[in-house]
Amino acid sequence: MLAHIAEIIGGIAIVISISYLSIQVADSNWFLRSQAHYNGLTLVRAPAAMIIENPQLSSLISRCDIDDSDLKQADLVICDNFYLMQFNALEYLYCQNIDGSIPPELWSGASAYYDHEIKKSLATVYFGRKTPLPSLSHSIAIWTTPLVSRLATPKNS
Repeated sequence: MLAHIAEIIGGIAIVISISYLSIQVADSNWFLRSQAHYNGLTLVRAPAAMIIENPQLSSLISRCDIDDSDLKQADLVICDNFYLMQFNALEYLYCQNIDGSIPPELWSGASAYYDHEIKKSLATVYFGRKTPLPSLSHSIAIWTTPLVSRLATPKNS
């Protein structure tokens, strides 16, 4: 009789333990999604903060966006790295969106912003002299390469 009571108590303890673990896993998932959101915002904000804080960098990036043919190699390296930071942020957000780790609104806004940036300057100037960045993952390269190719190709008039 005592053994049956111990078995029942043991079964109840197992159910309680499993319930507690499921709550812990749900909390952990929420924390990871929150961290992914924060990381995405941090990556997106970094290039903008650099430009706001440094007027010389702002001027240089503006020159790169318009025409970088007369820039020194050292300035081109700065521009290349600045653009790479933007593509890294885009890639991170793209992959996190696929995983469902960031709010869809964040991806929607980011994809519209980066689409505009690619059309405005990255494709017309940067990719006019470069091939797509090799550091891009295959998934983000698939997303950007057709747009970049289309915009970097000279138009026949």
